[in-house]
Amino acid sequence: MNHRNCFEALDKSLRDILKVNDDSVEERLFGGKTIVFGGDFRQVLPVIVGGTRQDIINALITKSYIWNNCRVFRLSTNMRLLRCPVNDSSKEKMANFAKWILDLGDGKLDAMKLETDEEPTWIKIPDALLMKSSSDGIKDIVSVVYDNIHQNYNDPAYLRDRAIITPMNETVDEINNYVL
Repeated sequence: MNHRNCFEALDKSLRDILKVNDDSVEERLFGGKTIVFGGDFRQVLPVIVGGTRQDIINALITKSYIWNNCRVFRLSTNMRLLRCPVNDSSKEKMANFAKWILDLGDGKLDAMKLETDEEPTWIKIPDALLMKSSSDGIKDIVSVVYDNIHQNYNDPAYLRDRAIITPMNETVDEINNYVL
């Protein structure tokens, strides 16, 4: 999600540009143009280098004068889950996981704090979602996500349905080197 200043700059720029032909647009948000935003606040917050939690919150578009004029439409059906060709038991597990992820993103889960924390920011992950780990984390995660990879490495459907996501390119290289 971009810093609210980006959206406010767009608003001011459109007002300035469009008032050349019509002075009344200077008083209208985005010069009277309809703007469609897309995104998920649960995924990526604005980056404020060296900023506090409050600095990050203040950078959100929800703290901008623009937000009061926005209409929010929410997706209500998990289409990926509907299209998933698995049995009812697996589908129920996936639905429970999807609900847990949404609750996490919406801040509906109870948070706890560690001894040195000023406020609760830690979430307990259910044991059913945790992977059993040994001293070789790369081997562990590959064996869980890509079970039977030696028999299925040529199967596009098998590969398409699995992914290991990591924020560091170094870790990607380690995983690729292990698998290959």
